[in-house]
Amino acid sequence: MPLVGMFIKTCKFTQTVQLQSDHDKSTIDAADICLAKTTRNLKRITRKMSGSPWICSLILIFYFILRSSAVPIQDKQLNSLLQDFASDGVRYTRTVRIYSRSYRMHLRVVGSNIDAKALDTDPNALMILESVNLMGHIRIKSKQENTYICVSSAGRLVLEPKGNNIPRCVFVEDYYKGFTMFQSVYRKEWYLGVKKSGRMRQPRMTNRTQTASLFLVEHISLT
Repeated sequence: MPLVGMFIKTCKFTQTVQLQSDHDKSTIDAADICLAKTTRNLKRITRKMSGSPWICSLILIFYFILRSSAVPIQDKQLNSLLQDFASDGVRYTRTVRIYSRSYRMHLRVVGSNIDAKALDTDPNALMILESVNLMGHIRIKSKQENTYICVSSAGRLVLEPKGNNIPRCVFVEDYYKGFTMFQSVYRKEWYLGVKKSGRMRQPRMTNRTQTASLFLVEHISLT
């Protein structure tokens, strides 16, 4: 694995630097050369593997190794690249079905309507979870209708065809006793929720203590 090998080499250099005096210029120069090579390798591998979600974790490990070492990151391009990954992450999508604990059926979007009355065989129940960054932020899109589940500024549940550019369409996947909750990033006290009738609760009326906010996410595919 070229990426793992790159990490091992970098670790060896940082450990060497930590054992040397700060005035040992030859060791510092060697570490700088390693970082320059690492920059080229990281960029090349990132381009090839940008669709692999596990790359995010490895890049973060690499980032914190460098940050905790005795050598400051001198290469501005490498530093900028790593910080971009820490804040934005690698984009990937998951095709899922979202099962409501409250009504015991799946979320679905049909035209301009959303409810939790779908069987697992209903194509309208297929949702796409799009990653936004490494902090667990996602967007929820109907695969059939190609619209995003969002909240309005008044705290109502709405569908947006261009939700990929709207901050109100971003949620955090939170977890509680094996269930998933979808917390609005726009207003952290708002959650997706389902009434016992199968209709959607308004996010402003839903919080994490309610059964209405609990879901099970069934993964169909990852891209």
